[in-house]
Amino acid sequence: MTQDARNSLPDSPGRSPMATWAALTAVLLAAWPAFAWFGHHNHGAAGLQASVVAGVVCWIGASAALFLVALLQGPLAVHGTIAGIFFRMGLPLGTGVLLDNMNRPLAEAGVFGMILLYYLVALAVEMPLSLRLVRPTRVTSAS
Repeated sequence: MTQDARNSLPDSPGRSPMATWAALTAVLLAAWPAFAWFGHHNHGAAGLQASVVAGVVCWIGASAALFLVALLQGPLAVHGTIAGIFFRMGLPLGTGVLLDNMNRPLAEAGVFGMILLYYLVALAVEMPLSLRLVRPTRVTSAS
């Protein structure tokens, strides 16, 4: 395949920002019942609330990271990926620390641990999706 043919390939359906966001949302929603069951089984209503908080916080962080990767393309793709780390990791971690110190019922229900586990699920889903969003840059020859 020639270089011109590679540069003129249309975007694959997996590169649609809305499709990647929908896939992220679907997987995180599919994972939530396991967290909800665990939280409710061990801590009652507070555990159920902790599972909702963990899911929403990690979904917002991963969604914001996907948005930045989709928004910042070309020479700014690295900046989008690095800025996405702030939302992907910083938002869940910061929220977990705050809730663990400021909300006793959620802390006792294990909200910080749920956020960390939900973060791992979100990370495993969001990273491959964000890599699909990054468009290859054109390579020019020196000759």
